[in-house]
Amino acid sequence: MTAKIFASVSKSIWDLPKKVTARIEYMKCFRVVCLKPERPSRGNVLLSYRIEPFFFKT
Repeated sequence: MTAKIFASVSKSIWDLPKKVTARIEYMKCFRVVCLKPERPSRGNVLLSYRIEPFFFKT
């Protein structure tokens, strides 16, 4: 029983760097846009998963 637990923990620790690296690569595709107004906001807000129209042209 103890050997199985040790093997499981050992495998988890061994796989951790690969999982963290994969997660970092996955997160690199996300972009954040801040559209905070200069004055207090009022009214309705439109939320969208499409943020490309809000990026500046570079």
